[in-house]
Amino acid sequence: MSEFPDIKDARIFAQAALNNMSRNGVPPGPRNFEIWFAYAAGTSPELTAQMDQLIEAGSDFTTDVSRDLFDRFGDQDSGAEQARLISHDLLGTLRFIQDAFDATELGQLEFYERLDHYSERLESADSAADITRILEEIVVDTVQVREQTGNLKSKLAESTKLVRDLRNRLESANKDAVTDPLTGIPNRRYFEVELDKAVAEAEAGNDPLSLMFIDIDRFKDFNDKHGHHTGDIVLRLVAWQISDCVGERGLACRYGGEEFVVLLKNTDDHTALVMAEKIRIMISRKEVTHRKSGKSFGRITISCGLTLFKPGDDPGSFLGRADSLLYQAKEAGRNRVMRSTPDDEAMNQTMRL
Repeated sequence: MSEFPDIKDARIFAQAALNNMSRNGVPPGPRNFEIWFAYAAGTSPELTAQMDQLIEAGSDFTTDVSRDLFDRFGDQDSGAEQARLISHDLLGTLRFIQDAFDATELGQLEFYERLDHYSERLESADSAADITRILEEIVVDTVQVREQTGNLKSKLAESTKLVRDLRNRLESANKDAVTDPLTGIPNRRYFEVELDKAVAEAEAGNDPLSLMFIDIDRFKDFNDKHGHHTGDIVLRLVAWQISDCVGERGLACRYGGEEFVVLLKNTDDHTALVMAEKIRIMISRKEVTHRKSGKSFGRITISCGLTLFKPGDDPGSFLGRADSLLYQAKEAGRNRVMRSTPDDEAMNQTMRL
């Protein structure tokens, strides 16, 4: 099942969650709602089994029980916290819709009952004046019901806008959760998810998979000498250059600090080496200058470890080999690409243009 259900499914799951929470005496807080929504959507087999067991046993969903469920099955990251805030707003929107329907339904039931009453009065009416009075009352009641229906339409339009806004907020929160705020490229969290998938695909097929581990040379010294603001400019410049060279052919991410990684599907080691060298050369040609004074902070260089996936690799060994090659590039003098072949031959092979 998709992590992001469409609006129709989301309404069904949300309503089921609210009904189940009410049936089991669970306060409708955002974290409780997250667990019960996931239970209704069936996104976690482990959660479903645990909830079914608790419900069948007639357990009370006390604060401690609910907290334990959230600790075990709820998302703990900052993106999830934002999602919980959004779910809280969604919960309020659903209640808003429910109240609108309840008010309209109550008004309609009263109207139907009064129509029966009017029928009885009409049957016993003795004069035109009596009939006129009854008709006037019917008109008044009809206008009230029509106004209630109009209010419902207005509230539904308002709630639709609220749900759309919440959906946009959730999409933005999800994007923020996997984007490095400084450089604007994907972060380590996103890379690790994509690395797991790419390794599984490479293991299952025969398509080549290449990985670069890149580090800015002597970045700590540069930061200490010129300040963190200038250091941030360098990080953004390097991120932009790597992303520009990779384009849509691969995935470039900030791994942490001054480290970057590039994942290249369907890319052999030679093609990857050409790209790595292009990145290295393009960055080495960039001169960092002060925008106002024109003062030069000098040029920057990178070192890179490049490796090709080999059968039996897992994400840890694949990334670890690239990291080891990066270390070798640093030891060999920096500003270079160190690569390995799939069978670990030519581990010390370098290419310097």
